[in-house]
This record gives sequence, C-alpha cells and structure tokens, in this order.
Amino acid sequence: MSLRRFARPKLWQWLAWLLIAAIVVLSLMPPLHLQAWGAPSWNDKLSHFLAYFLLSAWYAQLYDSAREMRLRVLFCLALGAAIEGLQSLTGTRSADWRDMLANGAGVIFGGLTWFTAMAGALQRWDRPVNL
Repeated sequence: MSLRRFARPKLWQWLAWLLIAAIVVLSLMPPLHLQAWGAPSWNDKLSHFLAYFLLSAWYAQLYDSAREMRLRVLFCLALGAAIEGLQSLTGTRSADWRDMLANGAGVIFGGLTWFTAMAGALQRWDRPVNL
C-alpha cells in the first residue's frame, strides 16, 4: 500500500472508514428519520454525488499510487452499487439507477482530484516531523 507520508496516517485512514460508515447508515436508514434529524430537502441526486465525491476525493488525499487510487475508485463504485441493491431490500428505501449514476459521477469526479494539486493538500498540512 502506498499511503502518502503523514504525521497521523491512522487517523486519516480511520476517517475514511468513518465516512464509509456514515454513507452506509444514511443510505439505508428510513427517509423519515433523515427528515426528523433536519436533513436538507435539496436535490437527492446532489446528495449522492457529494457523498461519493467526498469519499473518492478523500482517498485521493491518502494514496500516492495510481494503482491504489484505481482500486479505491473501483471500491467506491462497488459500494455505491451495493448500497443501491441493499436499499431495495429495506422496505423503506428503493433502488434507483439515477442514484447509482449520481454515485458513480461523484466517485469519478472525486477520483480525478488525484491528478490535481489538491490531492496533496492533507499531506502538506499533516507533514511527518523528521527529527
């Protein structure tokens, strides 16, 4: 694994897992609970896009290898597809191909940040101390 060099690498990896957990929980919980918590009433597809963009862009911050980034992009695409499938089993949510499309677009655009200077922002902020 070719994780970028950080002072706190485990923290950033755990935050990725926390983001995955949040996406799974929010995607599978009944929509009424989301409204009760004050979830915004904006476009559902935008929410899907932003969640997967954030996850994929976060991975772009963590990994400096093109191979590792490709694997993370594939993982994010599979996660989005799997969650859409699981939603059809809940009884309170339903699978929607447009949601899967929004998930995939978010993953692709977030993954593309790996090719920009933005990909090293977290590493520049959390530099390991060389003593």
